[in-house]
Amino acid sequence: MSNKKYVFVGPACSGKTTIINEFVSEKKLKFYDIMEVMQPYLDKYGHVTNSNKGLLDEVVGKFIDSFAHKSFDVLEFATGEYLPKVLDALKSFDVVVVYCKCDRKICDLRMESRERKINKSYLDYQFSFSDKYYSDLEENYDFSLIVLDTNNLDNAYFRLKEFISNS
Repeated sequence: MSNKKYVFVGPACSGKTTIINEFVSEKKLKFYDIMEVMQPYLDKYGHVTNSNKGLLDEVVGKFIDSFAHKSFDVLEFATGEYLPKVLDALKSFDVVVVYCKCDRKICDLRMESRERKINKSYLDYQFSFSDKYYSDLEENYDFSLIVLDTNNLDNAYFRLKEFISNS
């Protein structure tokens, strides 16, 4: 395990998992998947809505608390809401945040092709976190930010590799 941690953020179907899978495989990194702690929540409640988001907050809190006991290099989150807590938990590491930015229409098409159903209001919420949000966070926390246009996943992965090799 290196001193570098990669945190991928972006809305559902923005390409985070696709890029992570290639990245982890090629670089031989360890991915700590939030689904390890999230699956029981999804099994019980189906998906996140405004009315059950408090439970999600609790699950994510447990996930973040577990960092101290896990060996990993890569994390993934659908929204930037939890990023300040993640950055606090990882403050002794060299953190790279990869914001997977994708057009809403493309995410909707990917979601449809994957037969994923995500509550529209929660997806709207995920899209409310913009470049500016991440840039503002970068000013207040010690991390490197990569804004990755994931409309074309092959190009996005190429750009990510390019950034990593130049840093």
